[in-house]
Amino acid sequence: MIQKSQCSIVIVLFLTLGFSAACKSDLKSSLVGKWKSNSEEGWEFKPDNKFERMDPLGFTLTGTYSVDGEDVVLKFEDEKNKALEPLKVKITVRGNEMTLNDGQRVYTYKRASGESQDKSNSPKTAATPLSEVDKYKLSYAARLSGDGEMELQMIQLLGEVDEMGDFDPSKINYKFHDAQEKWLKQNPEFIKEVDTIEKARAYFKAHFPANK
Repeated sequence: MIQKSQCSIVIVLFLTLGFSAACKSDLKSSLVGKWKSNSEEGWEFKPDNKFERMDPLGFTLTGTYSVDGEDVVLKFEDEKNKALEPLKVKITVRGNEMTLNDGQRVYTYKRASGESQDKSNSPKTAATPLSEVDKYKLSYAARLSGDGEMELQMIQLLGEVDEMGDFDPSKINYKFHDAQEKWLKQNPEFIKEVDTIEKARAYFKAHFPANK
């Protein structure tokens, strides 16, 4: 029999690994937009994985970018649109502030005026109150969905996030998760209802209040 302390460790590991992956998957959507500093125009990251880099001298460099875990790979292009040697940097987005670390220096930028922060960083609230059972079902469906946005929506709804809307392990609601596990054991028919990724995603989309 698994002791409660062991169960708590399992929950921490699952939530930390699973939800941190969800937050990473949102790096790209958080990155999209224009970023400026006091000394330069900065960067513009576009939804189609293209970027523009406006340097302090007024030159505009272009290229493509991709997210690799917690890093961003930048592929600058020359005047003939040929890709140059990729540059891997570490980028962190917190609200309207972006920091870029190229391994030699850390640069800080602010989201350009008029640019709205991506909605994935802002906690979403339910349009109508949810019962605890509703939350058990949605949380379980989000867990099985493999969809970072759904998982992030759920942990924000449960309040397991910091002031920026990112997953915070110190705010895991153990009481909720313990009660959820007991409910799932008593209601195996629901587990069958969402026993595939497709079913889990469909259930979450149909029942999460913000999606209605």
